[in-house]
This record gives sequence, C-alpha cells and structure tokens, in this order.
Amino acid sequence: VTLATLLGAGALRDHPVPERRASLTREALAIARRLDEPRTLAYALDGTYSAFSWPRDTEMWLAMARELMQLADEIGDKEQAFIGHFHAFGAFMVRGDMRAAEAELALMARLAQGLRQPAHIWAALAAEAMRDLFAGRMDDAEEVIRRTAELGSGAQGLDATYYYVTNLQRWALRHEQGRLAEIEAPL
Repeated sequence: VTLATLLGAGALRDHPVPERRASLTREALAIARRLDEPRTLAYALDGTYSAFSWPRDTEMWLAMARELMQLADEIGDKEQAFIGHFHAFGAFMVRGDMRAAEAELALMARLAQGLRQPAHIWAALAAEAMRDLFAGRMDDAEEVIRRTAELGSGAQGLDATYYYVTNLQRWALRHEQGRLAEIEAPL
C-alpha cells in the first residue's frame, strides 16, 4: 500500500487538480510516519513538494525541508540532506530572501562536492544559475548555465527535467539580454 500510494501521488504531480494528489500524499506521509522507517519517511517528505504546490505556501515548504534535513542528519544520509537544502533554497528564492538562499546554496554545493554524484553537482549548478539570474548577474548566469549544460545529460540524463531547466534558464537569460532570437530554434 505504501509504495502504491507514493507512486500514485507522484504520478499525479502534473495533474492540474491537486485534491487527489494531496490526499494520496498525506496518506503516504502518514503511512511512512507509522512505519517508523526514517528512509521511507525521507522519501515521502521529499515527495510532498510536487503534491502540495509548495511555492504557494513557503512556510509549509520550509517545514518539509527542515524536517527532511533533520531526519537526514539523524540517519547520516547526505543525499537526503542535499535534497532538504535544495527545497529550503527554493523556498527562500520564492520569498526573495537572498541571504538565506545563499546559505542554503553554499551548503548544497559543499554536499554535492562531497557526494561526488554528477546529478547533485548538476542540481547545485542549476540552482546557482537560478540565483544569478534572479540577482541580475547575467554574465555569471551565462557561465554557470554553460557549465551546467556541459555537465548536463551525463549527470541528469536526457529527461524532461534536464531539458526543462536548461531551456528555461537559457530563455530567461536571453530574454533579459534582448537576444531571444538566438534560442528560437532550440526551443
């Protein structure tokens, strides 16, 4: 039941009506808490992000991130710690709290380097590019986007996330530079 519930909630992550997704996610989280298996709970916590449309409620998003970071620390899981910091970074970016976002980004980068997993390094670079774009540092953003793309498919795989992030960041950069025509064909 737990795996089916988690998979059901995940399968509905892009569905425009959130009620069923949220219900399955709450159920999965409750089951994970009852099982008292920290790794299952960490997985369920991470899964709550897409289920509850967190950018609309940064308090809830941060609470999930903090619980995930605390749990990761207790079980010594650096990958889950990275994910927790990634969620906290996102919530702080949505809030416009750049000081807190910078602190989370530094922790993410340190964890990514320690893990030496290309997917984590890629995610940290993508977050760095997001921060640079948000802060208006277009030259820095361009360099980080280039580095992210170079690491890109070898780290993330040629999946929808890779293409979405890569194209969205390139679009944002070229839009701000007044150079959208350059990316029309790839988009």
